[in-house]
Amino acid sequence: MEDGKGKNAAKSDERLAYRLCPRCLRAVPATSGERYCVNDGVRLLEACPRCGAPIASPYARFCPRCGAPLAENGSALTSRSSQPTSQEEP
Repeated sequence: MEDGKGKNAAKSDERLAYRLCPRCLRAVPATSGERYCVNDGVRLLEACPRCGAPIASPYARFCPRCGAPLAENGSALTSRSSQPTSQEEP
């Protein structure tokens, strides 16, 4: 006999799931209709590309299960100020 807890647990899991842009790391709730990032047109991740774990935080940058980066080639993980700049001397 089912007590209904399974249905409630499934609903709470849906509310805690997010889709994430692998390029700019913009997050949207999984319940939204968005499938592509409005900033750059990239398909949003629904889960970790390595292990399939759901994205449970809009602030996630790495998978909590396997540690894989959620950004493409780690590109969004480094700040622009930390990248070397080229300066010419007059």
